[in-house]
Amino acid sequence: MKFSVSERQGRTSSMEMRLGSRMDDRYRTAAETRIVDILLGGRLGRELHAGRRHEATTSTAATLDNLISLGLGYRVSEKGERLFDPVEVINTMKWAGLNRLDSFWVDHFVATGRALLRDWDKTAAHEGGHSRSGRRTPARFKVMLRRRFDLQQLKRGSKIRLRLPTPLSGWAIGEIGVSSIVSNDLSADVTRSDGRLDVQLEVPTDPIVEIAAEFSFTATGAPTDARRGGLDPKRPSLPSSQGRSHSRFTPHSGACRRTKRARENSAENRHRALALRDRRIELRNGALRSG
Repeated sequence: MKFSVSERQGRTSSMEMRLGSRMDDRYRTAAETRIVDILLGGRLGRELHAGRRHEATTSTAATLDNLISLGLGYRVSEKGERLFDPVEVINTMKWAGLNRLDSFWVDHFVATGRALLRDWDKTAAHEGGHSRSGRRTPARFKVMLRRRFDLQQLKRGSKIRLRLPTPLSGWAIGEIGVSSIVSNDLSADVTRSDGRLDVQLEVPTDPIVEIAAEFSFTATGAPTDARRGGLDPKRPSLPSSQGRSHSRFTPHSGACRRTKRARENSAENRHRALALRDRRIELRNGALRSG
């Protein structure tokens, strides 16, 4: 397959997207097949296991091409492969969905989330409808997480540490149980700390190492406003005479406010404000890099 100069540089569109994360070729390391697999993870499991995997893969690949046409960046390897940044792909997919430029996020990621919620509460979300907010009945869940590591670039026999993330106890979940699944052939030392599972071992002869864990936890079903320290919905505000300090306006304070307002309106601070806004959007709706 031949690519034009603009395609080799990953610039297939002039559309500017402020997604918060820095877009750089050094992050674009995932092959196109792996990106398609990541996007397939957002589709319903029964869709993939009902003999329609080929159809799902084809339509997912078409979605990736559409995202590229909307401005998704990539680079081309020496072998001619298109390489992507998974974080950039996920955030672009959500950006396209929010702007109604591509329906993959809504049709699959959102639909999958609603289907999972219906497994918990049959009345929580109707087919094709919005999720109903409110408290759920506490329920017990089990999750299996597997990670495969390629250690071929490391010296055989050298000591390393591999990690798996674990659920964090909080207002939403509790009664967390963790059961590690590590081959005895690895002679690994497994330790658990808050938020992670550490597996220390020596690099084996076979450079492909897989570790796994099964997590069990109870989801409380509490709405977000039930968090400790949250506002009481029955008291949305305090009376004007309570909890309010008095301020006095003077010519000096007015001058300070005008000076501050001028600084905030400067081009540099406006750029920073936009970046902070987009970062907040990403933290709420998007994916983040871990390094």
